[in-house]
Amino acid sequence: MICPRNDLESDCILDIAVRLQLDIREVAGDWGVTLDDALRQHPDLDSLRRHVIVIELPGATGQDFLEAAGKQVHMVDHHGPASDGPMPSALEQFAALVGYELTTAEYEVAIADRDFYPGLSRAGVSYARAQALRQEECVIRGDADLLDEARGFVAANPRRLGDLTLYFAPKRLANVLLEAAQEPTAEDYTEAADQHRPVQLLQVLAVFHADQDPASIRAVRFAGHAAARDALRSLLTDLALSNGLQLWLGGGNLGCFFGADARKGHPAPPFDHLMSRIFALLGGTSRPLLHYGCTFLLPLDLHESSELKPDPAIHATRFRKALARKEQAGDIRRHRLAVVDPGSLPTQADHERQCETQPTSIFSRCYGTSCSMRRTRGDHYPLTTQIPPVPSSAGGSDRMLSTTCVGG
Repeated sequence: MICPRNDLESDCILDIAVRLQLDIREVAGDWGVTLDDALRQHPDLDSLRRHVIVIELPGATGQDFLEAAGKQVHMVDHHGPASDGPMPSALEQFAALVGYELTTAEYEVAIADRDFYPGLSRAGVSYARAQALRQEECVIRGDADLLDEARGFVAANPRRLGDLTLYFAPKRLANVLLEAAQEPTAEDYTEAADQHRPVQLLQVLAVFHADQDPASIRAVRFAGHAAARDALRSLLTDLALSNGLQLWLGGGNLGCFFGADARKGHPAPPFDHLMSRIFALLGGTSRPLLHYGCTFLLPLDLHESSELKPDPAIHATRFRKALARKEQAGDIRRHRLAVVDPGSLPTQADHERQCETQPTSIFSRCYGTSCSMRRTRGDHYPLTTQIPPVPSSAGGSDRMLSTTCVGG
């Protein structure tokens, strides 16, 4: 078995493997370590047995390399493009593969990894036990101190966009910020656990910049409802994204998570394109965009039951069709802003085009708006949004930005 020890689940798998007397190759590395990395650490393939179990180490090249050496490879994972839908956790897959029956405590580890707090509350696990599992996870990863820092950060820096909470944070918090932002209160969790139902968590979208350079975007993380998983899966096969970003998708029946990191050495990771896709997929028809103070304003009421269904994968298509019908009927006029070259992330947003396209503007300049809408006779309805001055501590300017969008 080839396995890293970088979270509670992998730690549990390795302990079981020791008891079963498997031949173990432990891999050094945090989340994101690959099978290629593992084989560089353990290059002696002749010493491996015929069957090789690979635990949460993605890498088609490494798998091909092992198979070419005559090994039968068993890939155990529940993230990424290979998973077409919610899958058992890696711990559950491993136990089934080797014929091992998990204990109650081990099942709780599997549930925590697969379905986080909602899965634990549905299983009736106590709040104290759920907290202990999450704390043990952070200790194994070496992130306990960072989690405390992230708790303070999320309490002080939320930017809310309807049911979506946004964060613009330093990269050092990337592995712990979603956990801190989604941590339920003891009251909410206990009530859900008593009723054996999933506790409801916030949907969180975070953009992470280099620790010392807010203009250098390095990663994106999302955690939210399970229904978003099908919509977000299309991002994994978008070559315009995967060529410059390392992407993954996971979760179970009770939630999903998505991540993107800039590929090492890539001169212009396509975070602009990624953020446009994410916003389109998560809220193509119902997101109140006027709340977050950028120039993408669309004052259309598309909350028509005939236009919406629970599946978010079809929202963007239905949105475009509804918009086209209104445009063809002459109800609205559409204005398209010019496109800014991808990869350009200026410290200041010098004009409206940059406010429109730069994720750094979306997240660092989201300080609330004051809006007024004036309906006039004729063929257009002006909607004006004014963005207050951004405090100098946030790296913004002292200018007032005012934009007008023509809509119906």
